[in-house]
Amino acid sequence: MPPPARRPDTRTFYLDHEAVVLTGGRLFYLNASAAFVWACREEGLSPAATAAALAEAFGISRSQARTDTDRLLDRWRAERLVLDRGDACRTLAPEPLIRASAPPDFRPAAERRYRLLDSGFIVRLESTELEDWVHPLLAHLQTPVEPAHIVNVFTEQGAILVTVDDRLVGRCRAADEVAALVNVTILLAAYPEAGGLAAFHAGAVGIGRGCVLLPAESGSGKSTLTAALVAHGGEHLSDELALLLPKSHEIRPVPVCFAIKEGSWPVLQSRFPVLATLPVHRRLDGRLVRYLRPVSRDGAAPSALPVVRIVFPRYRAGFSTRIESVSTAQALCRIADAGYDDIDLFDSDVVSELIDWLASVPCHSLEYSDIDEAIDAVCALARD
Repeated sequence: MPPPARRPDTRTFYLDHEAVVLTGGRLFYLNASAAFVWACREEGLSPAATAAALAEAFGISRSQARTDTDRLLDRWRAERLVLDRGDACRTLAPEPLIRASAPPDFRPAAERRYRLLDSGFIVRLESTELEDWVHPLLAHLQTPVEPAHIVNVFTEQGAILVTVDDRLVGRCRAADEVAALVNVTILLAAYPEAGGLAAFHAGAVGIGRGCVLLPAESGSGKSTLTAALVAHGGEHLSDELALLLPKSHEIRPVPVCFAIKEGSWPVLQSRFPVLATLPVHRRLDGRLVRYLRPVSRDGAAPSALPVVRIVFPRYRAGFSTRIESVSTAQALCRIADAGYDDIDLFDSDVVSELIDWLASVPCHSLEYSDIDEAIDAVCALARD
């Protein structure tokens, strides 16, 4: 049987004994044995020859090696990572943008101008009630500069719509949901214009002369740990999306508010007494949050800082604090799994630069249940 065909949009990055495969804008992590099988496949070896080589290299039986090889090939076919001969690659057409203009009779009751990163916005709100919900989150970004983007917030058929430059971003049903929607609208519009190499779903805290990057999926405790580190004396660079600059590979500060979820209020109350006085907002996923304005250590705007450690946090109730090293290949895939915006995974040069940068930064996983122990662990890593 001939080996499966290689997808034409595939590139492989070998990192020590592991590998990362980039295909169709997706990243796949391969451990040492899977990377070996993948290399054999790229060299055109048949499944039988691959199994024989795997058995010799890893000291396992040929029958076990053949089982492992077939299982990997089946998994890669299911993921469309490899194709049987004659298969065609599927391409998905991008979803069209939904155009949505404010009604012709729209007369905003309030207009505010804000600046985030390099982008200016004018936010036009239908009522002062909506302004009362939205403006406190953005007040520290207020500016007199001429805006490049127009954000409209208005009601239509019982729903509150948010548009940016006549493109529908989202809709909600209640006033307590609109601020979170406007906040993320401005955030996502500003990032592509900031000239970053990548924007990670991560917290970023300045400690000493560098910063610790905390990439994690929603619900991992990332924001809680980021806020606690800032209360401990760290400098707030980012809570939601961390912007990595090209070439210098510094993290550029993004001064948006902390979004503190309901479950973290008791943990952070003693560190931020103002938290109990802040209004409760509802995100579109139904989560209740309070927004904390970013705090600077010395009153001056923070500067971009190099990353000295990457830590992947995960809160696990009842677990002892545990730190483990993470390889470059695992780190890249964990960052992708955590989520990102404005990373061109179709551009192999971008991925190559990310890998080269990641290889120069120590990476760790952190499991914790005690926030004070987690703070001590992160600070020790940053200063090591």
